[in-house]
This record gives sequence, structure tokens and C-alpha cells, in this order.
Amino acid sequence: MTQAAIDDCRLRQVRWLHVKTRGPSTYDDDYERTRRFYQAMGFEPLYESLTEWGPDDAALVLVLRLI
Repeated sequence: MTQAAIDDCRLRQVRWLHVKTRGPSTYDDDYERTRRFYQAMGFEPLYESLTEWGPDDAALVLVLRLI
């Protein structure tokens, strides 16, 4: 499904795609796997926030340049 979304965005000439997941500052094994998955798809970390979801649940935004 992720690749289909990327392909569709490229067809629509979307420049950037972003995802948000739990950041490494509030470590969790499941979210570590999630981050590795997105990074394997080519996403790169843009920023991590301890205020967006709160200090006990860091938010990590990853981006993928499409065009």
C-alpha cells in the first residue's frame, strides 16, 4: 500500500510526502520497526517534537522527496 501511495503522489506531481510516527526519544520496539520500514522506503527524518504529542510520546516526522 505504501508504494501505491508513493506512485500515486508521483503521478500527481506531489513533491514531498511525509509520515508521522513515534520518535526515538520515547523508545518503543514496535515503533523502531516502523521507523526502519519508512527509512527503507527512502523516508528521512525531518524533525522530532516532544511538544506535539507530549513529552512522553515524541512525534517524528519523516519526509520523502518524490520529484
